[in-house]
Amino acid sequence: DDAAAWSKEEGKEVLSIGLSVQSYVNSKKGQILHFPGINENEWKDVDVVSPLKEKYHVPVFMERDGVCLLCEEYIDHGAEDKILVLLDNSISFGVFFDGSIVSGSNSMDLGHTVYDLNLDPKEATLTSLVSVKGLLNKLQISEKELFENPGKYASTLKRAGQYLGLALYDVYRLQGISNIVLAGKLLLLKDFFLEEAKKTMKRYMKNEAFEGLRFTFLDSNDGSRGAAWFALQSGLEESIGRR
Repeated sequence: DDAAAWSKEEGKEVLSIGLSVQSYVNSKKGQILHFPGINENEWKDVDVVSPLKEKYHVPVFMERDGVCLLCEEYIDHGAEDKILVLLDNSISFGVFFDGSIVSGSNSMDLGHTVYDLNLDPKEATLTSLVSVKGLLNKLQISEKELFENPGKYASTLKRAGQYLGLALYDVYRLQGISNIVLAGKLLLLKDFFLEEAKKTMKRYMKNEAFEGLRFTFLDSNDGSRGAAWFALQSGLEESIGRR
């Protein structure tokens, strides 16, 4: 509402709306499938796009936050093959490959992949093992406690780094992309897990391939600029498709 009011005051036209969502989505149907950490009976397959279309009378597009952050990377740094991994309350991936952003149902998402066969499958997914919410559930502590006293949980964070390294190796093996962008609030604790992730990757990769990897960090977490860009591009593609 604030953005719509501002646009009206400035005499600008709203062409489309883009949503960056930290959850699992079906972008074609405009549905949030569920939020990590929220009971599926409370929030499942919710259509958030249709009400916004009806209210504002413009096209509305939605994507996962990892994809939207990757759009921001594209805006700032141009078309270069890269994979963005958002380490936040959930785990989200965005892939830029061969000149285009891979989005929707085809986008890479290893958050549900099991990375520890010794655990209950629900506790062994990458999201459960590495995301902020997953770590808090495992440790049974508050977010404030984790971020203020990470040294007390160094062994758990180190183990999380090993799982992350396995996932990043899978990403590299599947895509062959050596430019990895990391984002999200878990990076505040990167001194406790990132080197372990790199060691794990190196263990499985040929040395020359590992040396060719590039790690960069993205400060932004919300993906709002990327969501706006994604909405504009999707709107143009949809308009062209109707002609």
